[in-house]
Amino acid sequence: AQHDLHQTPRGDAHLDIGVGTGFYPAAAAPELAKTKTLALLDLSPTTLAYAEARVRAAGYDGTIERVRQSVSDPPPARMRGRFDSVSLFYLLRCLPGSFPTEASHVLAPGGVVCGATILGRAAPHNWFGRTLVDV
Repeated sequence: AQHDLHQTPRGDAHLDIGVGTGFYPAAAAPELAKTKTLALLDLSPTTLAYAEARVRAAGYDGTIERVRQSVSDPPPARMRGRFDSVSLFYLLRCLPGSFPTEASHVLAPGGVVCGATILGRAAPHNWFGRTLVDV
């Protein structure tokens, strides 16, 4: 279900927040091919480089913009209103309450946000879900 959910990139620009290994944008490379710009946001420069290489290896040949910053910080002014779609996976439970408002600032009119999260410890999980909750 996660891969289907991520197949929402549209318009000229897509932003993946907390890109990690680049799994999701690489998996969505056929859909991302329709965009001109893919921005990858993460705090780690190593992660950004790895994710960019993975997305390139998956066939994306548009512009890739690396944005090195914490997801807890407000987006830079240059990012406001730029993105037709934004994705974030396994971050929602870690973000401050102001995040939805801040994330909406990067969206172009009519833009969409997609993502997934792991519910807290009180929810029933399989072994993998329990492992992710503890990360």
